Amino acid sequence: MVLLVVHGGPGISDHKESFEGLKSAVHQCHWDENCVSVVVFYDQLGCGKSDKPTFIEDDYSLESYVEELHQVVNSVIERHAGSPICILGHSWGGQILLEFLLSSKPIEPSVICGIVSNTALNMHSYEQKQKDLRASLEEATRQYYEQEEEKMSADKSVNSLIYKNLIGIADTQITGKMKGWEVLTRLSKLQHPCLFISGDDDVIPFEEYHEVEEIIGTSTFCKIAILEGGTHGTFFGKTSKTYFSLLREFIQCSLIRSSKNSN
Repeated sequence: MVLLVVHGGPGISDHKESFEGLKSAVHQCHWDENCVSVVVFYDQLGCGKSDKPTFIEDDYSLESYVEELHQVVNSVIERHAGSPICILGHSWGGQILLEFLLSSKPIEPSVICGIVSNTALNMHSYEQKQKDLRASLEEATRQYYEQEEEKMSADKSVNSLIYKNLIGIADTQITGKMKGWEVLTRLSKLQHPCLFISGDDDVIPFEEYHEVEEIIGTSTFCKIAILEGGTHGTFFGKTSKTYFSLLREFIQCSLIRSSKNSN
């Protein structure tokens, strides 16, 4: 299996829970070669070593990143012909992955499953949770977070052009193109096995994950895992061992199911 990782963002270039930390955790994991033999991590436009746009075109959108993922998948297929592919999308990367799996554009047969990690499924619910969390903080703590958001917009950790275009000024005030986005009502159209994984201390509305299994039904295999004590970076700290154990188990099951279906 080739594990293709789609990092978080949008436009984040060194955030520990979305970019460098995720890359390090996935590559340092001791994968069983019978499960995962190759890990591919690519830098989305505006991140890492990829191009940094100096202006945002009018049509720059989530669909742009979905098309980028299609191109990366084609490149992986060229380099690892015949190998099945599992795509892991973390946070914003999970939104890209879900749109990729639900798009009308044909999906390459090599892609056999997906892992949706710590991903918002409804931007309105996400925005409201950020507001509620912020309102529950003491004034000094709230001011600290507001100052940190200003720093993130100014330094290299967030490409402000991309982030503001798609999200807005902050997670508590979504004014960009992602405003109103949701995927819950469309999940019944999923045709690929998916693992939805999050933590019960995550800032995203992980509570909506409990609706996923009922929406998808039994026609498409899916698994829901909410890790106790898990934050937005469930691959860190005390939940990391369980996180990667669940990923291995899901990938192995997906390989077996794919093999049976092909026979």
